[in-house]
Amino acid sequence: MTNLFRTKKVLSALLLVAIIAAVSAFLIAANKDSPVVTADHSSVSGDAELDDLQFLADQDGITLEESIARYAWGDDFSAAVGAIRDNDSSNIARAAITGGSTATIRFSGSIPADAQRVIDDFETENQHVTISTQTNLGYTEKEYVEAVVGAYYSVMAESGVEDGTAHFEDKPTRSSYS
Repeated sequence: MTNLFRTKKVLSALLLVAIIAAVSAFLIAANKDSPVVTADHSSVSGDAELDDLQFLADQDGITLEESIARYAWGDDFSAAVGAIRDNDSSNIARAAITGGSTATIRFSGSIPADAQRVIDDFETENQHVTISTQTNLGYTEKEYVEAVVGAYYSVMAESGVEDGTAHFEDKPTRSSYS
């Protein structure tokens, strides 16, 4: 009985190894003709991001190239806005991605020449993305943040107020406090 038990264990183990080998061979053969995609788009920072973009492509039912075009430019936009802030943070009022291929940068005054060059360079590299600009808003990003923080703490200082949140919305909304 012991030999029969050992024989069954050995056969089970061999069967498992054979199944693993067959599945591996099938997967290798199935992927043999699949193109190998590498991170050659300047907006893709590496293999991890490429894997994320492939996941999004699979979820959305689109190609990897479409996924890169739709999602990878966000980091480039953030870098461009960072460069504008580094050059002249006193003039930027707001920057945001507003859609799948649109973004906006708003300025308290006119657009500085350095900022326009950064925007032009971004649009040259990311031709499918449109950046709209607004000028002469009359306030800076820093002033806006200071105003929101000041309003928040003013409300929180009122008697009976225990908790609150403050956030920015581009579209005017009705606010209520309880």
